Amino acid sequence: MIGRMEDRTEAVRQVMRDLAMGEDWDAVVDDGIPPELARLLRGFLDAYRQGDVEWLLDHAHPDLEIVQLEDLPDSKTYRGREGLFDALLDWPRQWKNFRIEPRRVFSVGDDHLVIVGIHRGRPRMIDIEVEAMIVFLMRWSAGLMTGWHMFPTVDEAVAVAQAR
Repeated sequence: MIGRMEDRTEAVRQVMRDLAMGEDWDAVVDDGIPPELARLLRGFLDAYRQGDVEWLLDHAHPDLEIVQLEDLPDSKTYRGREGLFDALLDWPRQWKNFRIEPRRVFSVGDDHLVIVGIHRGRPRMIDIEVEAMIVFLMRWSAGLMTGWHMFPTVDEAVAVAQAR
């Protein structure tokens, strides 16, 4: 069992590193993000760059909820820290040459980060290049990510954040 968990952790670590969240991510972060959210965002980006799975786990609420785009075939909802691992492994591994081109990162209030990116890759089932804008809405509370929801538009993500 421990060997399987170590393999799974290393697989998540590799997925994180493969996304190569370089300096282009820093360039799209809006000014004016509240200091605590800015600190968490820096930690999140650094964790991806370094494959620091432990940082993600340390900053994930035990009841974290991750919701994929509803319009996707086989859309899923993941829960908890184990669900975080599942989500990080499921989505990128469905693609060859998966990458996210950052477009904008900003806050809505003191507890929501919005991450806008163009997702690109080739589905493993068919040999075509797919490109789509996907918006992440991350909710943070007391230094922990409590929600990570995906939307097709910025307006939908912002509306959900403002309604909370």
